[in-house]
Amino acid sequence: EGAQSPSVVRKLSADEADEEIKKVSKSLSPAPKSRLSLEEEEAEMLPAGLISSFTVMSSSPLPPQQPPDKPTWVQSPEQVIVSSYPDGAGIEKLEWFLPSNMILLSPDPPSLELLAKHHSLSNVIDFSTELCVFLWTTISCGPEKNYIGALTSWVKVGGGGEDYGCGVWLPVTMCMTTPLPVVGAIRRCLVRLKNELGKTSLAETRENIRALTLETPSPVPGVLNVSVPFLKGPTIPIRLPHPNCLPPLPHGNALVSTLRLLRSVKILTALLGGMMTEQKLLFVSRNPTVRAMVCETLLALVFPCVWSFVVIPILPEQMLEFIQAPVPYILGVPGINEELASHIGPDVVVFNIDECRFMSQAAPLPLLPLPQDVRDSATSAWNELEASGGFANKKVNYTEPETKVETRFRVSLSLALSSFIKKSEELLALGPSDSSFSFANKLVQTQMFSNLVDRVDSECVFFHDLLDLLELTSGEDRGAINAGVSVLEEYGRGVETFKVPRAPKKEPA
Repeated sequence: EGAQSPSVVRKLSADEADEEIKKVSKSLSPAPKSRLSLEEEEAEMLPAGLISSFTVMSSSPLPPQQPPDKPTWVQSPEQVIVSSYPDGAGIEKLEWFLPSNMILLSPDPPSLELLAKHHSLSNVIDFSTELCVFLWTTISCGPEKNYIGALTSWVKVGGGGEDYGCGVWLPVTMCMTTPLPVVGAIRRCLVRLKNELGKTSLAETRENIRALTLETPSPVPGVLNVSVPFLKGPTIPIRLPHPNCLPPLPHGNALVSTLRLLRSVKILTALLGGMMTEQKLLFVSRNPTVRAMVCETLLALVFPCVWSFVVIPILPEQMLEFIQAPVPYILGVPGINEELASHIGPDVVVFNIDECRFMSQAAPLPLLPLPQDVRDSATSAWNELEASGGFANKKVNYTEPETKVETRFRVSLSLALSSFIKKSEELLALGPSDSSFSFANKLVQTQMFSNLVDRVDSECVFFHDLLDLLELTSGEDRGAINAGVSVLEEYGRGVETFKVPRAPKKEPA
């Protein structure tokens, strides 16, 4: 069970690891698109950039064969590119991240039960609509990220007769790559396009894909939202938070869902401590969407710091050698077999999300706990979230921003981390006698801390807001948290939405 055994796993040097991840990331980020050809002057100032690329892939047909006695999954000979915008963008790397290329032989369409049974083995089990599997992940090297969203549905292409004697259900995968953390909007666009398949002409579907990729601009964070009006159904709003705010969570209820999976504040603070001291973190879960959500949520919780190294929650088999890279990373795999385990060094912290336990070979774990005052603040925030009924909401909302209870939790944790970072130099001056000395000493040696120092005056406005609030409230936690939430709400007020018009269709020559 779990990940397949790699045939060869070699150790990458730091330069090789950095170069390889940049190659993959670059292949998923095509050159900037042409600007919108719209009449409105303000629209011309918004370059296209919401979607980097859009690819539709399917399976090649099978040769005729006898019908099976029961629904059977068959491996397709190869994947076929149906269409892509821009042409050929990142396809050679993109297929690494897509669901398995399986064809179903059955007189009936695949049921959710059948999909779940099959995809629990291929590690894609997030069902967004009937007959669909949704997958999203991140691939990044530093603050710049590429997001991948893919929706796979099964389309019947044959049935009856002497060839098969049953229906042949081919997977059709629509995949977007984007530099923006708009997982909810990507999901809605993909589902909307999927619902149009078979109901509208192929030309209209292609035109929608072209418009989404080449005409839809990026929102201006905290200043201007955009919308996608040309896909049938209600307008799809796309928003990004103000750059002076906390970094965005992947979607609504992502924080609560992540905390529920981690089960205790002790595990949460252990993982955050590992991130802030730049450890190698390997997450294990059979559900790739869970891996992506947990990693993205934890990345947002280390504010005001920013993770500066590789993040790949769904690590393709072709990239398993990254596990032996000598640099910090956050990676995710579906499982660990004996051969893969033999290549995991003692400096790698392995956390199994499904079982909520550390699996590292080393004893003790190479983790420094967060300082006691930060852990106390995290515990108080956890207890407040639990008391307010926040954990009772188990529905993951991919189309909405974070909830108010999630914002309060994040502000509380950010206040504690910001306060600790501010006094880290004082703690170092106290020497090893202080209980927080070891963590502070490790933190100030990280790339994360160095980057924070470089951008603290120009980019970290909310960091300064938090420190000012602590001073104004004399360190009173509840007052500072309430004020911090109010500051974030103020940043979000008055943001207008630009409705993307359709460029006039050109008459054929």
